[in-house]
Amino acid sequence: MQFLDHYYVELRNGSLGVVVGSSHARSFVIGYVKYKPTVNKTPWFRSGIHYERIVKYYSASSVREHANWRMYIPHYDCDVPIIPISEVARLYNPLDRSIELERKTSDKLEVEALRLIHEVSINTGVLPGVTGSLLPAIHNVESSDIDLVVYGLRESTRVVEYIAENSRVFESFRDGKLEEWRISASRSTGLPAREVEKFYRN
Repeated sequence: MQFLDHYYVELRNGSLGVVVGSSHARSFVIGYVKYKPTVNKTPWFRSGIHYERIVKYYSASSVREHANWRMYIPHYDCDVPIIPISEVARLYNPLDRSIELERKTSDKLEVEALRLIHEVSINTGVLPGVTGSLLPAIHNVESSDIDLVVYGLRESTRVVEYIAENSRVFESFRDGKLEEWRISASRSTGLPAREVEKFYRN
């Protein structure tokens, strides 16, 4: 099996993990468990099963805190969260999900995701993949966002340039929303808010 960045994996216990990066070992992938089944009602569900979001913030400390498995990897000179291949029951490919949406959409969030996929692919010749909670179809129509991923350096550059030149497609954060993003990103990365804003591009 090939594992690329932002693929999702379903584990034997029903939990859902996120793959990080595209370089992995034979016996494990670098990644972390993000959702696990729960008896409690949550925004994320499918086929009558609700999922609890374990990693609530996108930060290294949050991922490290909730990592089920970790391993020291000399290349990174630190303990890295991993998922053993032996625990993987199913692989979710973002590009396959985009193709699946071409055949059938089940709700308004999937319809909007397909619209964005068409917008990008028609104007750049690049098919983006769908990741996030939409990938394993546990998304909430009212509260989930749409996460797209592009593979390949040339392909990524083409898409980024298209979005930068066509802000009507993906609206930039404005005023309060941008400030909210700056504060959140600053907390999760440990960087000053003014430094974080340099990485915002749209």
